[in-house]
Amino acid sequence: MFVWLPVLLDSSVDVLTISSVIALLFLSSVSLFFIFQLRFRSKVSPKLHHFNSLWAIRFLLVIFIFLWSLSQLLRHPSFFTSLSLSLSSQVYFCKFHIVLSLGLLQPAFLVILLYLVIVSIRKPNSKNSLCAVSLVLIVFPVVLLQSFFLFFWDGNQLPDIFVRSWSVADPDSQNDVVSCTYPLISIVIFGGFAMTYAVGFMVSSYRVVSLVINKGLRRRIYFLTFVVLFSLATETVCLVFSAAWRMETSITGLIPLLAFLSALLVAVAGEAIVVIRPISDALAATGCSSQRGDYSSDQAAEV
Repeated sequence: MFVWLPVLLDSSVDVLTISSVIALLFLSSVSLFFIFQLRFRSKVSPKLHHFNSLWAIRFLLVIFIFLWSLSQLLRHPSFFTSLSLSLSSQVYFCKFHIVLSLGLLQPAFLVILLYLVIVSIRKPNSKNSLCAVSLVLIVFPVVLLQSFFLFFWDGNQLPDIFVRSWSVADPDSQNDVVSCTYPLISIVIFGGFAMTYAVGFMVSSYRVVSLVINKGLRRRIYFLTFVVLFSLATETVCLVFSAAWRMETSITGLIPLLAFLSALLVAVAGEAIVVIRPISDALAATGCSSQRGDYSSDQAAEV
């Protein structure tokens, strides 16, 4: 009766992964709708002008999350099967996925998320967008290190676990279809960034909370901080286990799935807390400002 377990497990993992990507793409589309709605409303509502100065930063956050979710499809065996790629091309896409996901897109949206938390208690100004773009440059050392070790470094002197970025998806199949894996060297690079980022996020959140009077905003920052710290730790541990446990079994597919879901949780929490919630609060405050003069959009324009 357990003969079908590997097949069912593979199918469930694939369905959950693709469904999660689609759900995140939908949430990102909703976030973009809120951003552009605020953009248009701010042209006719003076109360939204200051809050609207952050629209480009929020737009950048959503775009990086949107691209990160799409990049997760590059490592899926179904992607290689549909394109009928050669083995060398599949290996190249696996390396490209690692650089794109762990090197650029996820670190980039994490940095922007931290910046939005920091500026939540500051008066918006025209330099915010430039500062956010400049902060994204912080991730380029991570991109360069990932690219160097994956594409240009030989690594023959190290065990296979450090450098191998792929494995055969189905050894019994006549077609060479690979499953992308994460080499330990890439995980160490991302883990170093994640640890540094977690410390910076925790310190910045503490400073923000110490200056915030609004209890609702405090709860949102506490929740976001917990999600970021917990998810980054879980993702890193799962990635290490996925590299250390390379047994060709279907159950091992759950480990990278947990790593993906941990990163997805940060993306969902980020879009909900620093994009959708504050914009909806600001729009609602503007709509009722004529009836409640003591409640302005500036008070709702926080994280």
